[in-house]
Amino acid sequence: MMTTLERKKILKERIDFSDEATLEKIEKLLDEEVFIFSDEQILQIKEARAEYLKGNFLTEDEANKDIDKWLEEEN
Repeated sequence: MMTTLERKKILKERIDFSDEATLEKIEKLLDEEVFIFSDEQILQIKEARAEYLKGNFLTEDEANKDIDKWLEEEN
């Protein structure tokens, strides 16, 4: 396994020989916002995706109707 320093050196060498299009792609990647999820969040995302694939979800209209109903019950 390479060390971080070795990996950086290889990447720098590859960047030095990159064309304009590749440099633009690299810049876009570096400018993107990165989200770091905890293990618990990843598990919750996987569970939610599985529920969605099974069809267990509400449409926006259904969710809005439920919200309206809950708000009416509070008054």
